[in-house]
Amino acid sequence: TGVEFVAKVLFAVGLAWLGYGVAGALKGYALALALATLAALIVFLRSGLAWPHLDRQEWRSLVSYSIPLIVTGAGFMIYTELDNVMIYYYMGAKSAGVYSIAINMARAIPFIASPIGLAAAPVVVKLYHREDGGAADFVGRLIKYIVAGFFPAAAALYVFAPKLLGIVGEEYVAGVPALRVMSVFVLSLSMATVTVPMLDYLGKARA
Repeated sequence: TGVEFVAKVLFAVGLAWLGYGVAGALKGYALALALATLAALIVFLRSGLAWPHLDRQEWRSLVSYSIPLIVTGAGFMIYTELDNVMIYYYMGAKSAGVYSIAINMARAIPFIASPIGLAAAPVVVKLYHREDGGAADFVGRLIKYIVAGFFPAAAALYVFAPKLLGIVGEEYVAGVPALRVMSVFVLSLSMATVTVPMLDYLGKARA
């Protein structure tokens, strides 16, 4: 996920800024997805992971836990990617390229919260098993800090949207409305990026 977010920003925005235009932005978007897939494959092969030997009950537990995650993950992917496909289909490649630049700028900010969620997840697990309410207090404080830290970023994204897109190119300023709408999404996605790893570590991600 981290490779995908960073690569989308670097390739899509970078190629557009270098003068390759909307077509370059779309190619950068596709290149980022390919790079993320390759990175995941390399990590898997180098980790030395082997296919686990599980009995029937363990397989049943694994499948029952995984299926809801697969469904929700696929739904989230459709929810976050289908708009690009629809804009391309109805409005053409130029509009899709402008839109993708704006969207990737907005999605880059919540990525900063990802390490916070991964670092906090083991702490939440320890506090949860104490059964003294410490986990709830910890998560509550963490969400407050996320809101306090990312609300100014979301507000800045809204206010400075024309200047940010203008850095890439004047033709991308047309994506200001999309970037401003996504600035609201930045805050909610940042909170989700932090809380989802906690639920996953607790074995409650299906919730």
